[in-house]
Order: sequence, then structure tokens, then C-alpha cells
Amino acid sequence: GAGIYPAMTTGRYAAEVAAKAIQKGDLSERSLKEFESLWRAELEQGIRYSTLALRTLTHIPVSVDIALLFGRLFPSAMRTLFSKV
Repeated sequence: GAGIYPAMTTGRYAAEVAAKAIQKGDLSERSLKEFESLWRAELEQGIRYSTLALRTLTHIPVSVDIALLFGRLFPSAMRTLFSKV
């Protein structure tokens, strides 16, 4: 489901840019380059954040497992650690 919004957004921009280019009779790369500017302005930052989150979250399960093990082995140390957070 996460790809539906970007797909719809880029499809809309592609249609808008193509329609303008056809109306002008200019199908050059320069004329169509507006598409890239439009989708990047709306989607690029979200894509970067999603990529960063994915890369980060792939490492969390190991970190959580280590924290839980540490908590079982050293409960008083974990209480002290989390009381300072």
C-alpha cells in the first residue's frame, strides 16, 4: 500500500507535463524535464526519510534483543539506566 500514493502522484504529474508538451508541440527532453522537478519537489524528501527509516529499523531487532537480554541479566542496572532517561 505504501507505493500507491507515489504512483498516483507521479502518474498525475506525467499526465500534466505530457499534456502541456503536446499542446505546445514540444516533446523535447527539456520540455519533459518538468516532470522530474515536480515529483522530486513533492516526494523526494519522503523517499529519503523512508529509506533512512528502513535502514535503521532493520538493525533494531538485534538491538532490542540485546537490551532485553541485558535487562534480564542486570535488572537493577536497567532500572538505573532508564530512570535517567
